[in-house]
Parts: sequence; structure tokens; C-alpha cells
Amino acid sequence: MKKYAVFLETIDGIDTSRVTEAITRAMGIPIFKASKKMAGLTGIVEENMDEKAAQNLVFHLKNNGILAFMIDMEKTIKLSTPTEVHKGIITNESLHLESVSIQKGIEKRDIPWDKILLLACARVRAEEIVKKTGTEFKITAVTRGGGVIVRQAPVQKKVSRSKWVNLLDIFSSEPGGLFRVEAESFNFSSLGLLKLMPTHYQNLVQFIRVLAERATMAFMDTSIKFILDGNPLTNLKTPSIKSYHDHVRWALQMACIRKNR
Repeated sequence: MKKYAVFLETIDGIDTSRVTEAITRAMGIPIFKASKKMAGLTGIVEENMDEKAAQNLVFHLKNNGILAFMIDMEKTIKLSTPTEVHKGIITNESLHLESVSIQKGIEKRDIPWDKILLLACARVRAEEIVKKTGTEFKITAVTRGGGVIVRQAPVQKKVSRSKWVNLLDIFSSEPGGLFRVEAESFNFSSLGLLKLMPTHYQNLVQFIRVLAERATMAFMDTSIKFILDGNPLTNLKTPSIKSYHDHVRWALQMACIRKNR
């Protein structure tokens, strides 16, 4: 049996309360669960739905003034794991990107400007594992009388903590793949064309503007358009890397649909 996904046609200026209300009515779930589904506003409302359930959800969304459509899950775009890039060079012909991995070492790619299909960005809540040094009490000896000697000893623990990062995704058809820039770890000075700014995010904004000028065939996600309109911060914040990944899937799906119209 076929399964379907329900996509929003646009997230520009969308009233999320209308979306959550439609989800609640169509799926019969509490409003707080519907609100959780909309966290980060990925553009993908629901996936793996039966045909009737998907049709019902689209109906309720449109009744609430929200443009949406259903699509066969087999026709939805699947994204590979993004390649994190750390350096780049801008030339008249292409964007040169470099990535580093333990398995492959330094990899270099030249992306012609007309092969960039999508630009998307967001401020994303990410989890990282850090080492934390502390102390704990340990029994180091037992006396003849049955007593114990306890001393403090240093210990190292791995703990998870969250941080906010600014991400830019560049999707290209040649070479094929998704290339991800994390502003906080990218070497913007290597680009050569940017006057370095005080913060990582300001440098990312400059980079986005240069990309938009040259990658004229690319679909500009709503978050990119927001920055190009002169706003100092992105309008998209997502609560997790998965939520952002889903948003990029949605944006690429919309780019392909509009290209083929």
C-alpha cells in the first residue's frame, strides 16, 4: 500500500497556529502534540500516511487557509549525509570547497555556479559531547579494624550539551551532494573576497550574499531570502539537526517541483 507525505507549498509568513489547528482536527491529536510537529517549521507536516489520512490533512490545512499538497513517499527526495566543509575559494567559474575526514583526508571539490541547485540556512540547536573533569570519593584502603580510607580522586566524564550553530547548506548537481558550512568552524579568510567581520555569523551573511549573486540558477530558501532582504539574522531557528535536515529536504523538493513546472 502506498504511503504519502504532506508538504506545505510555502512557509513564508505562515501562521503556525493555523497549521497546528488543522493537524489537531485531521489527526485527532492534542494541540500540544500538533505544536511539537511544527517545531522548527520544516515544511514537511507529516510522512508515511495512508492516502485517505493524507487527503484529510490536506483538506483541513486548505480549510485553514494553508496551501499544502500530498506526495507519494517514493517520490520524495532522500538526502545523503551532508559533507561538512571547512575552507573555500571563490572564483569566476566555480566555488571551490574543501573538507577533511579521518578516512579520506583532505577532499577538494569545484562546483560550477550553474550547478548549485539550492541554498538554505538556519540557526540550529545541536548536541555535542564534551569531556568534563570532576572529582569523586573512592575507597582506597581498608584498615585492620574494618574502617575505610576514602580519598577524593579526579575523574573525567563525557557529557552531552547543546549549543546553537549557524548552518548554510549548498546542494549541487555536479559534483552531486549536500555541502554544509558551520559558521563557527569555517575558514572565511580562505574565500579571498570577503572583508572579515567581527563575528562568524556576519561572515556567513557576507558569504551568502556572494553565493546568491553568482549561483543564479539556485533555489533560494526562505531563510536565504530573509537575509538577502537586509535582515541581520536568519528567520529560521530549528530545535535539532534532524529538524533542519527535514527542512532542507522540503526546500530541495520544492526547488525540483518549481524547476519542472
